[in-house]
Amino acid sequence: MKNLWITLFVTVLTVQSSVAVFNPPEDFWGHVKHNDKYYEWESGKGKTSEKLYDRFRKRKHADKQDDFPVLKHKLESLPDIPKSFHYFGKWAACIDAFINGNLNEGSCDASWAMIPASILSDRLCIESNGNITSRLSTEDLLACCPECVTQRNGCDGGIVQNVFQFWMMQGIVSGGPYNKSEGCMPYSKSSFVDQKSSECEIRCTNPNFGTSYIADKHFGSLSYTLPNDELQIQVEIITHGPVVAEMTVYEDLLYYSSGIYEHVVGEKIGTEVVKIIGWSSDESVTGKSDDDRVNYWIVVTSWGDEWGVKGSFKIVRGTNQCGIESKVRAGRTSPWLDKDEYFEIRARPSPRSAERRSLLVAPIWFIIMSVINSVVLI
Repeated sequence: MKNLWITLFVTVLTVQSSVAVFNPPEDFWGHVKHNDKYYEWESGKGKTSEKLYDRFRKRKHADKQDDFPVLKHKLESLPDIPKSFHYFGKWAACIDAFINGNLNEGSCDASWAMIPASILSDRLCIESNGNITSRLSTEDLLACCPECVTQRNGCDGGIVQNVFQFWMMQGIVSGGPYNKSEGCMPYSKSSFVDQKSSECEIRCTNPNFGTSYIADKHFGSLSYTLPNDELQIQVEIITHGPVVAEMTVYEDLLYYSSGIYEHVVGEKIGTEVVKIIGWSSDESVTGKSDDDRVNYWIVVTSWGDEWGVKGSFKIVRGTNQCGIESKVRAGRTSPWLDKDEYFEIRARPSPRSAERRSLLVAPIWFIIMSVINSVVLI
């Protein structure tokens, strides 16, 4: 009988450990705070913590296999990597555009669309040397990309890889944040407040915008993933701009307040799409000497400025903490690679795979758009 009870107890523990609990201990953020000599970050119960819990509880994001090509930078030709980097510091001509890109998805579970739209907007400005400062529309993706969403409502989740495909094949119009009449299709009240994306009408929803929906489309030419390699990711960011990353989310992240995050306690509750904009290192609060430092990424969420440090956080760099370095994506408007870059094509891609499509469509589309633009200029 005793052995039976032990077997049942172990079985229950095994089953529970494989399922997200979604029942945060009332004081676990206090546990982290009062044991900060062991950790590099502090926690606190913010205004958005419970809302985020509820969102992850309802989430139905699809886990789609990524078949984009892998872009690599030649190690023998890598530039000097600074100890600290923030994208504001390099591209001064785009600072106003970057600042206007503050991210707040409101009640909508839109990180899958908002984060890619944000980094592609940054890169559009960077590649144009500051001449194009339009922010690409999250709402266009939520409403008009049916292959991107996992449910009929775009606020119920979506597929990041399909966002990049939509950008290359159909383009994304401009659109600013909620409550601002910027661009063709600004973030809607329906998405921000009511948690339901608007209907796609193939028109600009901003009545004051002077360009048609079709004419305002912005297209990309390359989409790719990066290796699970700290140095490769750094080179990509310092050369071409911020990147999209998907990371595992544990309960304790929702209560992050400051410092350099690493998972401490709590269940795995899902994944989240975030934006890596730079890196640095800080003196360790748990180290034994002043020389002990902790490397970290600077990461931006779409959770609004009431969470974390105005919507951003630091996370341990170089150890693939929470998987943040294992699924990194980016894209460009130009199809041409730098001389020190190359694609690593994975074995036997399907004829219909996104990897093959992205490599074939990009140069063809770029040529077509160049011809159209030259005709318009004439």
